[in-house]
Amino acid sequence: MKIEIKSGRLDGIFEPESKLVGEYFVAANTFGNRVRVIGTEKFAEQDIKNKRKSIKDILVAFSARGTKIDAAAFPELIPILCAVASFANSDTEIFGFDKTSENLSLIRGCVSAFNDIGGELNFDGERILIKGKYDLSGGGKVNANSDFKTAMAIVLAATCTIYPVVIDNFPESDAAKKFLSDFSSLGGKINILE
Repeated sequence: MKIEIKSGRLDGIFEPESKLVGEYFVAANTFGNRVRVIGTEKFAEQDIKNKRKSIKDILVAFSARGTKIDAAAFPELIPILCAVASFANSDTEIFGFDKTSENLSLIRGCVSAFNDIGGELNFDGERILIKGKYDLSGGGKVNANSDFKTAMAIVLAATCTIYPVVIDNFPESDAAKKFLSDFSSLGGKINILE
């Protein structure tokens, strides 16, 4: 699927069906959206069981200068953390992820996608270094490589870019379609191109 996202802040109340989608919308608030995510207490038990920080705890780290994040316990959040770090007022280093060839390929795709919309990310195989800046230009055409997490992060980041973002290979799963529906219901501006 090929979609275009136009800039425009999200606003509203949202109750996610999945923990991951809820966390991505919570994180998107750090770069200017106003989505009140409710009902997340049903997912708190998962964090306690897995000895994992909540997204809110992770986001507190971005208030510090020179943020370093060990993503070993939450690799599924790497794409949205790249978005948050791209809009941060300081530089960020993300490390500690699984180095399988499939995972490294997904990380390279995510880094490339953010660079295509004006981010300044560098991946050396060990860590992602992100130079934070307030605005991403957008105006780019990115490839989501059918990865749901990267696609969600790019869609949410595109709400705050200067120019529209075209996303190729947006996943066509039921979860991805539900995400776009939720995004639209919160004021997201989507054009389905193909």
